Amino acid sequence: MEVNLTLLMASMLFLALGAVVGYYTRQSIASKQLTTAEGKANSIIEEAKQKYKEETLNAKNKAVEILEEAKKKEKEREEQIRKMEQRLEKREEMIDRKMDDLDKGKNLLESKVLQVKSIKKEAETIRQKELKRLEEIAGLDKEQAKNVLLQLTEDEYKEALLEKIKRLERDGAEEMKKKAQNIIVQVIQKYAGAHTAETTTSTVSIPSDEIKGKIIGREGR
Repeated sequence: MEVNLTLLMASMLFLALGAVVGYYTRQSIASKQLTTAEGKANSIIEEAKQKYKEETLNAKNKAVEILEEAKKKEKEREEQIRKMEQRLEKREEMIDRKMDDLDKGKNLLESKVLQVKSIKKEAETIRQKELKRLEEIAGLDKEQAKNVLLQLTEDEYKEALLEKIKRLERDGAEEMKKKAQNIIVQVIQKYAGAHTAETTTSTVSIPSDEIKGKIIGREGR
């Protein structure tokens, strides 16, 4: 009986000891597994943090690049606008200068036209005075005096007109001179044409040597 009891107690003790050893073994294994899992978790977390930092840094760098590129393009656009404004200002200034030149040219041409009209008026005034003088000193009628005057003073009038034309040419710009010349040439052609027609279609016979002497004497003086 004692032997059986001892064996029974020993068996129970071994069972209890096995249970305890098994328990601690399982706890150790579980602890190791837990430690491994925590390590993996920490590793994953650290990796995620590092990846987040890298992505955040990359995003910041990309944002800076985009901002710098935008600033560069904006600066280029402003420079283009500035150059365009400068070109427009230069064109406006050039147009203003051309308009001023046109106004000056127009005023100069108008001045030349007025001078030509003044010359024509002056020539006509002198002509009328000479006609009257011839009528008075020679006893000629108006038509005869007119023909005599044309014969005696045609060259003188032409010379005076040419002198005034030269003065106008010296005063004006090249283009304005050409326009003035055209106007004056037309005047001379009309004036000379009228003189030629009158001098070639009629002759004047001065009645006496006395009248000739009066005309030549006074005109000579």
